[in-house]
Amino acid sequence: MLTRVLARSAAPLRTAAASGRFLSTASHDDFKPKYHAAPSSDKDDVLKLIENHVNTYPVMLYMKGTPSSPQCGFSRQVVQILHAQGVSFDSVNVLDHEEIRDGVKEFS
Repeated sequence: MLTRVLARSAAPLRTAAASGRFLSTASHDDFKPKYHAAPSSDKDDVLKLIENHVNTYPVMLYMKGTPSSPQCGFSRQVVQILHAQGVSFDSVNVLDHEEIRDGVKEFS
């Protein structure tokens, strides 16, 4: 019974949503993209920076967070493995550098 009542009361919302009545071209600042794609010259600079990192450091970790404060499980595991093996490494927090995060994907 409750399911039918909810389905009937949701029908006008589905109809309105399908018609696009709730769509707006304006967006609150919280929902606007924070980063924009870098122009090609900036992308080239980012790729050169990544190449410099890779050539300078024997092990370079592009991670979410920092070694002392990883922000995802995968980053945490990689840091633990590198520390357990006594591997010296350098890292970049890709959460602070969106252009590097995107550049690493292209670089690899």
